[in-house]
Amino acid sequence: MADTWLTAGASTFDVTGLQLEVGSQATAFEHRSFAEEERLCQRYYFRQSAEHQYMRYDCNGQCPSANGAQFVFSLPVKMRAIPTIGYSQLSDFYIYASNLQAKTPTNITLSAGSTKSPMLSFEKSSTFSAGAGAHLTVPNSNQGYIAFNAEL
Repeated sequence: MADTWLTAGASTFDVTGLQLEVGSQATAFEHRSFAEEERLCQRYYFRQSAEHQYMRYDCNGQCPSANGAQFVFSLPVKMRAIPTIGYSQLSDFYIYASNLQAKTPTNITLSAGSTKSPMLSFEKSSTFSAGAGAHLTVPNSNQGYIAFNAEL
C-alpha cells in the first residue's frame, strides 16, 4: 500500500519546517515573522502601487522647470544597492502641479540614485511652472506601479 500513494489520484506530498544549508554544520532553525521576512525582501525589490483611480503615490514632488516634475520616493527599508526602476506604463500616471494641470509624462527616469530615497524625473515638455509643487496620481482605474529593483 505504501508504494502506490504517489500513483493515486490527487496525491500530495506536503513538507513544512524545512531548512536547507550549505556545508556539513547544521544551525538552529530560524523562525522569522512575516514582517521581518518582508523587510528583508524589500532590500532587493519594492513595488509601490496606486490601488484605485486618483490615488496619490507616496512621494514628494516639485517642478524644477516647465518640462516636468521630480519626485522623491521614501522606500520602506534601505535597499542593498542603488535600484533600477520599472513601471507599468506612462499612461498610468498623472502629474498634478500647483497650477492644477494634470499631464501624462512622456518619459520616466531615475535622476538621483539612492538606496533609501531615490528621485525620479517625470518629463512633459513646456507644461508646468518652474518651482511649483507637484504630486503623482493614477488617472484611470488601472493599477499603475513603480518598481525599485536592487537584485543581485
